[in-house]
Amino acid sequence: MSFFERIQKYFQGISDKFEASISSSSVFPNKPDKGETRENILKSFFEKHLPRNTTANKGGFIFNLDGNESKQIDLFITNDSTLQFKEFGESNKNGKTFNFVGGCIAAITIKSVLDKNGILDSLENLASIPKFPNTNGKLPPNLRVNPELVENLPLKIVFGFNGISLEKTIEHINKFYIKNSYPRYKRADVIVLNNQFIIVKTGRKGSNLRDGTKIPSGIYHGMNGSLIGSYSLLYILLKIQRAAQISNFILLNVNSLLDKLPLN
Repeated sequence: MSFFERIQKYFQGISDKFEASISSSSVFPNKPDKGETRENILKSFFEKHLPRNTTANKGGFIFNLDGNESKQIDLFITNDSTLQFKEFGESNKNGKTFNFVGGCIAAITIKSVLDKNGILDSLENLASIPKFPNTNGKLPPNLRVNPELVENLPLKIVFGFNGISLEKTIEHINKFYIKNSYPRYKRADVIVLNNQFIIVKTGRKGSNLRDGTKIPSGIYHGMNGSLIGSYSLLYILLKIQRAAQISNFILLNVNSLLDKLPLN
């Protein structure tokens, strides 16, 4: 067995375990227990595989320096240069958290069932994230990075464990963005249905498939197959890793928070 076959088998095994864990969680009678299970599964996955300069935060919101806040985000990844805002106290080790958008690398909404309602809710939540601060050319000139990647930070990911077909999912996504003309940076970058499919948003220059087929810019393109589980997980990890590398070169200045705090 080649190295690439072993890597494929490794990540496919994780995807299969996700499926088994969610199936076993169906024994819980209420939704909060199921939600806790799915969030813990992905949080553990990211903690075991992402670079050490990242932190996986569960259940909270993302804010900017104008005081705008996102809706509830199931899981978001921050870099090691940002302050960590978490519930304080020994009893709140796994409590709610929030963070400055400039320190966020990725935001993930998680659904047990990614049906039409789940898709629309996820896209609305991700669109509520405030805009990433303008870097104003502060990135090192020798850092070869697509400006679009920085503009779109944090990466916006939807992850489901069960759901509808690839074709129906893309149809609902397209209809949502036709109805809601959000700018590109507010739109989902990746949508994954575990062990079923992955959908990605193409950039301004489009993209190419392995067989050379050109995919136009600004559309959602899907892939499926019997081994898509491993591809999807590795794809997400590599995207977040790249964003984490770039975030090391972005200077965060959150000092204006002090000027806006009430003193009386």
